[in-house]
Amino acid sequence: MNERVKFLKNFDIESESQGDIVTFGALVFCLNPEEVCEAFDLSFEDLPKKRQAIVRKIQNDLFDEMRDCHRSLLNVLEKGIETLPGPKKTSAANALLYLARALPSRKEHKVLKRLISSKNGNIRAQVYRRLKELPEKVCPDYLKDAWCVYRDFEATKLLLNRASIETLSELFDGLEEDLSYSGPLLSRLYLKLHGNSPATMERLERLNPLSHAYVCAKLGVSLPSKVLVQLYTKEMSGLVIWCAGQMGQWDSILEMHQIAEKGS
Repeated sequence: MNERVKFLKNFDIESESQGDIVTFGALVFCLNPEEVCEAFDLSFEDLPKKRQAIVRKIQNDLFDEMRDCHRSLLNVLEKGIETLPGPKKTSAANALLYLARALPSRKEHKVLKRLISSKNGNIRAQVYRRLKELPEKVCPDYLKDAWCVYRDFEATKLLLNRASIETLSELFDGLEEDLSYSGPLLSRLYLKLHGNSPATMERLERLNPLSHAYVCAKLGVSLPSKVLVQLYTKEMSGLVIWCAGQMGQWDSILEMHQIAEKGS
């Protein structure tokens, strides 16, 4: 260990002092790639602020060139995710995910695929957060595989926003179950399938009448006035009035307005 690395390892940051943090970060950026990789504390016992500064410098170097010291560090981090205890496991995953952003897309997805299969929910959550940042057309197969195993709600939302119509149809029953308590998202699922879901619209009506009315309105399907008024009486939601407007139901809207006035 050279003197500069040793100095940084012993550098004290007093009580989250902003001045100390800035100084430490500036010193880290004076290191060459080999030195900064050596400065990374693989025991994960250093202050998070120190680790963050070191990881930022390593990522900066990775954008320029992948070196042997980087390959070695990435391999150690991957192994650490398997062997480190709880919180340290998550810290290793966070560092690996951050560094992977500087890798070519294919290699980053290899890292994401490995981490999304983790039994640690915190690690999977970090992967979902990264996938959310990628272009909307990106919907890797490993996202679907992770959803099938863990049924994380974040994975459900990513699939809803990114998966193909074929995939949504294939996974429909499970997605519908996951989204059954979120009217807007459930409506989006049916709308993305243009009403031609594996389930009938009657099933949506039983599951979530308000979502059913909204989907019908968006698809240009009119509902009987009695159905809309009964739904409004139960839900007292402006969304029902909006649906009635989309369906051109003047009299229904006036009846709902009267109900609202009586209740006020």
